[in-house]
Amino acid sequence: MKKNKNLMLSLLLAFTGGVSFAQNGLESVIVEKYYVSNAADATGSIGALPAGSVTYRVYADMLPGYNFQALYGVSGHTLLINTTTSFFNNEDRGSTSPNFAAMYLNDNSVAIDSWFSVGGAANGQMGVPKSEDDGAANQITGNTMLLNTSPTAGIPLGTQDGIMAGSPVSVTFVGLSNTDLEVFNATSNAGNSFSTANGSVAALGGAVGPTVTNKVLVGQFTTDGSLHFELNIQIGTPSGGTQNYVAMNPVGAEISIPSLIYTSAPALAAATVQYCSGSTASPLSATPAAGCTLNWYTSMTGTASATAPTPSTATAGTTTYYVSQTNAMGDTSVQAPVTVIVNTTPTAAGSVVSTVGSVVTFSNTSTGASTYAWDFGDGNNSTATSPVYTYAANGNYTVTLVAINGSCTDTTTLTTDITTGINENQANQNISLYPNPATENVTLTATISKASDIIVTIYDVTGKVIATPLNEKANAGTVTYKLNVSDIPAGLYFASIKTNDATKTIRFVISK
Repeated sequence: MKKNKNLMLSLLLAFTGGVSFAQNGLESVIVEKYYVSNAADATGSIGALPAGSVTYRVYADMLPGYNFQALYGVSGHTLLINTTTSFFNNEDRGSTSPNFAAMYLNDNSVAIDSWFSVGGAANGQMGVPKSEDDGAANQITGNTMLLNTSPTAGIPLGTQDGIMAGSPVSVTFVGLSNTDLEVFNATSNAGNSFSTANGSVAALGGAVGPTVTNKVLVGQFTTDGSLHFELNIQIGTPSGGTQNYVAMNPVGAEISIPSLIYTSAPALAAATVQYCSGSTASPLSATPAAGCTLNWYTSMTGTASATAPTPSTATAGTTTYYVSQTNAMGDTSVQAPVTVIVNTTPTAAGSVVSTVGSVVTFSNTSTGASTYAWDFGDGNNSTATSPVYTYAANGNYTVTLVAINGSCTDTTTLTTDITTGINENQANQNISLYPNPATENVTLTATISKASDIIVTIYDVTGKVIATPLNEKANAGTVTYKLNVSDIPAGLYFASIKTNDATKTIRFVISK
């Protein structure tokens, strides 16, 4: 079977049998960045299509009178097409060649399927560079997809889609099995490499371009990686002869031109940089691939510069810059966004509103912050905006408030002095307030060692005095009072009970 394949390929590559012209009929191989996919394309695609994928079209650019006959691989001249990631294949109508009706070019991601061609872009439609299409009969009008206007891909598909009516030659695969071609069939991301040293993608009888420039579309490949190819091409001459162009190591009459080998520059990863307003910014940075140089843009359609811009931090907001890279072959990657976020630098400010026994109410008057961090100076913390905190022991405490906005912070400190006057543990045993929660009344029970004034003051969470329901002299011993709180609205309160023996602060809730 292998001998038969070799014989078929040899017959194909020699089927004209003429003598080559002295001039080179293949001027170059042209790579067109046809389309750059975005998030909407990724969402609507039939088949996994990463956002940022590039659809490349490859053309054989020939002199007038010449015709394209085959992409081929033979011993010593491997035909190779690969990518650093994988190839996208449309899973709706995708195939190894564009043999679908033109009406489907406007469906989901059919128009950016990966395939081989010998001139066609669909049944009855020829592929041409977008710059040579007059846009008069666009097949791709876009719905929710294929609308990206990335300058990397040049003319938008909705303006000129590089497709015009014609009669393309059918693709004939010689010596290639379905397994060989699976990487470009109807399963997306099925592989990342095609190669053959014993097969061809042929145009039986030859194919010519649909315009006077005589460019024949030989393949379309979509990937989010770096595309690489090494092509061998046979063309027919005006006199009926043939010319063979090989990627490397030409022998005899074989011709080698640089554009038969191509490697695209890989796209850089998107990045986000954050600053605080008023801070000192540094020039933006990115790490190019080996052998690549960076190109910086202050807008997507701006002029490239080798000098990285330095963002302004004078005003809070978001600015997007762009960066691409150019490899040693002169290919420039798609632009990657670099988003610079300048956050407002907050101002931390606060105060002690009240100290009731060991309960301290703090006020937070910070500006420009979204979150807060309190350190009460005794090893405990809080993220509340304006906390109410009960200290466990007397002392002078330094309280730290950090106002936070993104990565930006500001800090201030407060001091508070806690002096309860008597051992709080003893006081806790001698004074109680119940029920808690209360509705109409609360009962106070206190044990005092000698005749004493007993004063009850009720505060709200801001430290404001709400009521003083008890202020009288009491005899020594255990005393009980019923306090009316029916006029106090529902909420959280603090009752300060003061006697000659102790001062105790009790949190309690009034519910209605």
